[in-house]
Amino acid sequence: MKHLLWIPIVALTVTVGGCKKKHGDMIAAIRAEKTAINDKLKDYELIETQDAISKEPGALLGYFDGKQPYKMSSQNFGEKRRVFRDFYFDDGMLILIEEQLYLYNKPNTYTEDVARAAGDSVWYDDSKTELVVNKYYFDDNKLVKWTTKNGRDIPTNSTEFKDTQTEMLKQAILTLKQLKPDQ
Repeated sequence: MKHLLWIPIVALTVTVGGCKKKHGDMIAAIRAEKTAINDKLKDYELIETQDAISKEPGALLGYFDGKQPYKMSSQNFGEKRRVFRDFYFDDGMLILIEEQLYLYNKPNTYTEDVARAAGDSVWYDDSKTELVVNKYYFDDNKLVKWTTKNGRDIPTNSTEFKDTQTEMLKQAILTLKQLKPDQ
């Protein structure tokens, strides 16, 4: 009888230990969910509006099933940059933000004529625009992984990581509120 006592303890340990999400499995699941969402976009209600909050003019798109968001996209065009963000949701929870940030070499209003008048030999050149791609992975609306230039991961214990988590959640909420004000 004493030998049978260890069976429930081992079963409980295995069950509790098995509930923890493995980081690599979680990232793979998020990527798979992103693909599934993109494959079903035609099945969702599309809502489009202008971005009324950002300092840079832009457009917002949202794909919803009732009140449930699945994907939202923002496109903002500024004098010094362009920003494209795709927000993905699973069961109402933010799971991924993919961001493309185009950084101009000069403001896009700084034309060749303006540069010459200012005595400058360098003006806005779209071929010199730098592209920075960021991917923000979330679990329970908490940033768990941030990948940036050349696939480099930002350390989760850095101040930049924590500040970016707050900023990205804020962007997602503001975008959602503009697309679905009743949320």
